[in-house]
Amino acid sequence: MLSVSSFHGCGFFTSTIQLGDPLAIVAAFEAVCGLFIELVFIATFSRRFLRD
Repeated sequence: MLSVSSFHGCGFFTSTIQLGDPLAIVAAFEAVCGLFIELVFIATFSRRFLRD
C-alpha cells in the first residue's frame, strides 16, 4: 500500500507516517523512481508510435 500511496500521492490513503520518518524518505525516493520509469515508458511508446 505504501508504494501506491508514494507513487500517486498522499491524498488517496491516510497513514501515520510523519515527514521526518525514514520510511517517508524511502517513500519519496520510491515515488521519484516510479515517476522516472513512467517517463521512460511514455517516451519509448511515443517514439515508437509517433515515428515520422
